Amino acid sequence: MKQEMEALKRLNMAELLSRYYHIQFTHSGNTYASLSPFCEESRPSFFVKQESDGHWLFKDFSSGCRGSIIDFVLSKENLKDVSDAVRHLQHLLHQRASTSPLEALPPATVDKSYDVNNIYDQLKDNAIDGSRDYLLSRAILPALVDQLIDEQILLCNRHKNVSYCTFAVYDKDKELRCLDNHEIDGARKFVLGKKHVFSMDWPQLPQGNRIYICESIIDYLSIKTLDGLSSTGIALLGNQLNGYDLGFLNNAQTLVSCFDNDGGGFSAYLDLTENYPANQIELYELQANQKDINDRLMSEQQSQAAQRLTAPDKLAIYRAFVRGDNRSQLAREWGIDRSYLYKIVKECEATILNNFAEKRPGRRSVYDVETISEARHQIGQLEADKQKLAKDKEYYYAQSEFLKLRLKFSDQQVAELKGEKETPKKSHIKKKRKQRR
Repeated sequence: MKQEMEALKRLNMAELLSRYYHIQFTHSGNTYASLSPFCEESRPSFFVKQESDGHWLFKDFSSGCRGSIIDFVLSKENLKDVSDAVRHLQHLLHQRASTSPLEALPPATVDKSYDVNNIYDQLKDNAIDGSRDYLLSRAILPALVDQLIDEQILLCNRHKNVSYCTFAVYDKDKELRCLDNHEIDGARKFVLGKKHVFSMDWPQLPQGNRIYICESIIDYLSIKTLDGLSSTGIALLGNQLNGYDLGFLNNAQTLVSCFDNDGGGFSAYLDLTENYPANQIELYELQANQKDINDRLMSEQQSQAAQRLTAPDKLAIYRAFVRGDNRSQLAREWGIDRSYLYKIVKECEATILNNFAEKRPGRRSVYDVETISEARHQIGQLEADKQKLAKDKEYYYAQSEFLKLRLKFSDQQVAELKGEKETPKKSHIKKKRKQRR
């Protein structure tokens, strides 16, 4: 119950209330506002916000009610027990999962008559570079990608000028069951053949003590990247547990729920706890802004890249981005994902624009420097100028003294020609008397 309540508190409350209680919100920053659902009013006094710990909370100033989604249901549905509120929310989420319309997918998802072995034979001759770059851009471990290629699990499918990263899905008897396709430059997915559980750990699953259960193959590969290649798990190719032979899960001590951080993922988590009551169920930790396991993996890689890359590195990335066309290859060379690559480009462009905005019209000052090397050169030039000025000062001082002597000598010559005797100045006399003393 505690884990279920924790998962409910992390669901997007604004989305749930809008869907199931038809509350219309206005969004400002990270706060959602609407008219109070508990009383009639003309000005919004009902606010929903996500806190720093990932929990969603509401505050209704008209009625004084506040708390999580569970507290809202208790007040709105006039329930007295927390367990009743949790069951009510579970019912809503199960209802959503069973009544939500199917996504529009290619006919291959519905038509199970495809000869997947024949399609596989056609795809295995295609160049694999696009699929490899796609997985590396999603922060999947390079050694794991190479293993997929060596075992001929990873393929590349091109349909109507659209490239797909394709996975060959085998059962425990190594029989090909279906082909799972992910659009490389988009979000479309489809399965050729009948859906089947994917795993690279079939021999270890019956004896597995801790088994990770994921929705997609990308999430499964992300788990192996995050927790090690020895991690044992499966990918359901969706969030439905029913329809598969998963008896081996009963042998595991711990089942780790790695479903997406949304309503469908929470519904699958509830199915997991209901179908396997004897197992210990754990929730794989996701932040509130992380939608799935791969999102967490890329967030961690982006954080590490942000600490590793220096300002000159980012400038080099920006220059290569402007000059080249292969964004995936550039991201792979620097060990970052494409989303962080575009973030660096935007950061550099913003820096350039700010620099232009701060510049004033007119000639650049000779003392303006942009780099440390320029500053050192400028300092050396100033020191040389200082030495030159000191020499010039000594020269002009000596020249001044020489001219004074010439002037004095000229005065004496003039006095001699006139037959006059030069009278020394008092200051000179005083100076001579002092010297004699």
